[in-house]
Amino acid sequence: MVSLHALLLGALLLLPLAAAQETTVLPEPLELPDCDVPAPLLFAHVDGVGFENLAFDGHGRLFLTAFENGLYQAFPNGTVAFVAKDERPIPLQENLELNRPNAFMSPDIGPDGALYVSEGLSIPAPVSARILRFPVPGQPEFEVYADGFDGANGMAWGSDGNLYLAHGFRTELWQVTAKDTYTVFGNYPTVNGVVALPDGRLGIAQFGDPAQGVSAINLTTGDVEVLFRFNPGPSIAGNQPGLKIGVGPAQSKGVDDFVVLDDGRIVATAHFRLQFLLGNPATGEECILLSGAAAEPTSARVATGFGPWDGWVFLVDNGGDVHAVDLRPADASHVPAVPADGGSTEAPEGAQKSPGLGLVAMLLALMVLLAFRRT
Repeated sequence: MVSLHALLLGALLLLPLAAAQETTVLPEPLELPDCDVPAPLLFAHVDGVGFENLAFDGHGRLFLTAFENGLYQAFPNGTVAFVAKDERPIPLQENLELNRPNAFMSPDIGPDGALYVSEGLSIPAPVSARILRFPVPGQPEFEVYADGFDGANGMAWGSDGNLYLAHGFRTELWQVTAKDTYTVFGNYPTVNGVVALPDGRLGIAQFGDPAQGVSAINLTTGDVEVLFRFNPGPSIAGNQPGLKIGVGPAQSKGVDDFVVLDDGRIVATAHFRLQFLLGNPATGEECILLSGAAAEPTSARVATGFGPWDGWVFLVDNGGDVHAVDLRPADASHVPAVPADGGSTEAPEGAQKSPGLGLVAMLLALMVLLAFRRT
């Protein structure tokens, strides 16, 4: 969920994590195996767009925030359409403006059916961040739900009916109880990814955690349980040309977002390693779900109400890719049959068709037709 320029990483290392780093004993980095699961499929790709986060509305639409590019929606047939972009510049507390628009960071569907999107930049420097509410998901009109934050990144509705927003590079996790009403729920160093868990707890990923942990918070008691610690590994992001982020902290994968599956396994993004990881808390094992991404992995969510893709895990990265992988037991797995003409799902006017599975289906159909003609 983080998409930052290299110059920001120096500030990250100045955060008050020194004490934790001095006392944390890290395991030796391991060479991880590839996961023994079906290979992820490329669901969609949009050129020039860096996807940041995603959320399913349960009614056949996938919403994607794109760092500096705005808000998009996708449909089960692989169509991707632009929705909105906020051109408001980023006002710093020093009354300076960066020559760039604010970024839509994290989307989530609220209990009222509206789409909520965190907007701002999760950087150490204080910025003017806020939460936007789109009353009709998929339409560009929005209103300001809460304002005055000095950073914004991961966001999710909790099982208690409150909205939780992470700063991203500091410690604050805000609890928003109503419009323009919020307080700091707790402080967790570099809390970044925020996700509602199947058991009702709130999941958080701490991007700068030297121990690479993802945790669960009991929203009633405030108790925190570490769900899994991914094995550290040296950053490779700085060695890849064209990436938007430079060399990460030593021995850091940069785990910044995750999702917990029904069986307890965890899919996480290793931002600095350019990998999506699969961890199993029951066995302590982890493996590489997808490696060699063209840009930094940013988020993962399980599809709900998304036609034949229900139950699939969707993966997004800062290079404009949307992958999907079926991690369910073999008896529940299936490959969606996506018609070459896009099926019955209608995208809004002006939608951008991505070269995802729709194109793949057309190419396969053409190959079959040619084969029959030759015979």
